[in-house]
Amino acid sequence: MTENLGWRDAAISVLRDRGEAMHYKDIAEAIKEKGLRENMGATPAITVFTAISLNMKRFPEETPFIKSGDGWFLLKTNAEAETVFLAQDNDEEDKAIAISEESGLIENLDETLIRAFGMYWERSSVAWKNNPNIYGRQQNGADLVNFSDQRGIYLLHDERSVVYVGRVIDQAMGNRLLQHTTDRLRGRWIRFSWFGLRKVMPNGKLADDDSTDIQTSQKKLIATLEAILIEGLEPPQNRKRGDDIGAIEYQQGIDPKIKEVEMTKIIENFTSYLRDNKN
Repeated sequence: MTENLGWRDAAISVLRDRGEAMHYKDIAEAIKEKGLRENMGATPAITVFTAISLNMKRFPEETPFIKSGDGWFLLKTNAEAETVFLAQDNDEEDKAIAISEESGLIENLDETLIRAFGMYWERSSVAWKNNPNIYGRQQNGADLVNFSDQRGIYLLHDERSVVYVGRVIDQAMGNRLLQHTTDRLRGRWIRFSWFGLRKVMPNGKLADDDSTDIQTSQKKLIATLEAILIEGLEPPQNRKRGDDIGAIEYQQGIDPKIKEVEMTKIIENFTSYLRDNKN
């Protein structure tokens, strides 16, 4: 049975059960697995990070959370954690989290230039038309997000390797990928990966960030480039993935129109079978 704890209390419950430090992405996954919330929203991992960070910022003495590393949190002690389940208005907490994310009050210093990315998405799971929808979700149970208007870098893959690297600056990623379904590359790729600069907001929309205004340090730029290369090329001698990428990886979601077309074909084939075998 699904409970409906606030984000703070859900994070406390997960950390208490684990008894050790956890990354905020793993905390969000555990909240879903344990059924601690009914609505996970579009950005559960980012929301968990914001909820914990906001609690630590607003109540530095009373907070049960400790930051133990980049994106990692644990509880102060089990005894102290027992006292934090106070009466709380979940709607008010959700509003405070949304305001913090939209205003940038709580900054995730673990993030790099890349704010979201997807790896090895299936070309066949997109309904290719003008302004195609490129759907993904942060984790199971999260709301779908349309990444069609994302900006950044993309890779096209055949069955074995990367066949093309492109960038999207002045147009939507969806339309740029659509062009590759009819140009000289149309028969050479079956999957695509992407690394986006636009952040996903709690309402599932992409932030209106102008990529030309992004400020960064040399260290962050180099770390981002290394992480993209490791993620995209998977060099056999690299023992880790691009951990420094910092961003949230999104799972691909199938365009509902694909399912409608498939269902229509099934019905048509079944109808044809009945017609042919009527006698």
